[in-house]
Amino acid sequence: MRPLGGYTEPNVVSARIVKVPKQLGACTDLVLLGQGSMGSVYRAWHTRLECEVAVKVVGPRVSAQDPVMIQRFVREVGLLGRVDHPHVIRMIEAGEQGGLAYAVMELIVGQSLQRVKDDQPQRRLEPGAAAFYLVQMARGLSAVHAEGIVPRDGSARPS
Repeated sequence: MRPLGGYTEPNVVSARIVKVPKQLGACTDLVLLGQGSMGSVYRAWHTRLECEVAVKVVGPRVSAQDPVMIQRFVREVGLLGRVDHPHVIRMIEAGEQGGLAYAVMELIVGQSLQRVKDDQPQRRLEPGAAAFYLVQMARGLSAVHAEGIVPRDGSARPS
């Protein structure tokens, strides 16, 4: 077992937590980091790369609703893996196991933009700070577009 330092309580926004096996592809020691409408994100140890990674697991309900969804998700992760830019999370690999589609990506340690915003007075960013973050996002999105990828949800992450 490798220690997964820096773990904080997960930001669970839904009562439905995707149950994952002890090993998902080359990833072991999965620890829940957060949950969204599409599935869950875990911190894990990648046994081949010997480093910590983030693993996004698409919930089986989402996958079951659209049989082509898993194929599209895996293809999009592969396309995003070509993008090398400081404002785009590096995608490592994707796969499917037991009806769960998953993407393995670089683990970014720090606060979410939501948390940064919530920590501000009046729970909003000052215009200069908002512009700073928007410029970074736009640069990342531009790099994604340069590879011919158009994210469907307005972000530079798969599905």
